[in-house]
Amino acid sequence: RTNWNTPVVLSPVDPSIVYYGSYKLHQSFEGNVWAPISDDLTKGQHPSGSTSFGTITTIAPSFQDLNTIYVGTDDGEVSVTRDGGTTWQSINEGIPNRYVTEVAVNPSNDAEAIVTLSGYRYLDYEPHVMITQDYGQSWADITGNLPDAPVNDIEYHHANDNILFVGTDLGVWSSLDKGLNWDLLSDGMPSTIVLDLKIHAPTEMLYAGTFGRSIFKANIEEDISSTSPIIVQDLDVFPNPAQSNGNVTIRLPNDLGICDLEVFTSFGERILSKSINSDDVLEGLTSGVYLVRVTKNGVVYQSKVVIQ
Repeated sequence: RTNWNTPVVLSPVDPSIVYYGSYKLHQSFEGNVWAPISDDLTKGQHPSGSTSFGTITTIAPSFQDLNTIYVGTDDGEVSVTRDGGTTWQSINEGIPNRYVTEVAVNPSNDAEAIVTLSGYRYLDYEPHVMITQDYGQSWADITGNLPDAPVNDIEYHHANDNILFVGTDLGVWSSLDKGLNWDLLSDGMPSTIVLDLKIHAPTEMLYAGTFGRSIFKANIEEDISSTSPIIVQDLDVFPNPAQSNGNVTIRLPNDLGICDLEVFTSFGERILSKSINSDDVLEGLTSGVYLVRVTKNGVVYQSKVVIQ
């Protein structure tokens, strides 16, 4: 069984070592000969018999040695080996039972790793970011003020492990305090689904791969130090979920005054932009998921709206 987006990862310690995830973890030296270094790390084959479920989705080898490797799966399993694959330990207790989108290991501390998850399969649109500092024996939630949207990827800053970046269905967010607070990195980037993040350390560039909206880059040293935090608050939108082609009412916070209203599709396409100064009604939205955003004086009020 292999995921349609099968992970292939080079070891940061020795890039001649390659890891490949099916329902087992496989290892190769320069890709010549492959051998499994685990048994089945998933919950097993899906009851439907599908060979694209019950698969490894993310591999996080240590930056310190070849023995420590973390693995996550599409059925909520997270495992770690500390002896190069001879023995594995399931460490998913305390983590929501969701699709594991990414595991990132702290470049300077193998005991610390962060897991991001997506609940789309379970109709759960809440964000989930979990951290362990004891090889998965316990977990803490560092989701904080991230918006209600799946989290697809996470990156540690290469020189400061307190600085984190996540790619979500609502863009890229950064934290300067290891997840206590999150700020939106939005300058020059549309509100779109971000599936992949990579940092190029020599140039301090963060690259974000999106779903259908190309690739964006930002100089993280300049942007983090110069960008004022964006305050994000919940927007009152009802009914939610709503019926297709029905009316959706946006209730503005008290005394907000004239502000900017934008509506985006789940692909980041802006379908409405206008100024409003009181409660407003959206009409004629077809089935799908939308982001409704109101902006005033550096404060963003937003809500995800589901049209059935």
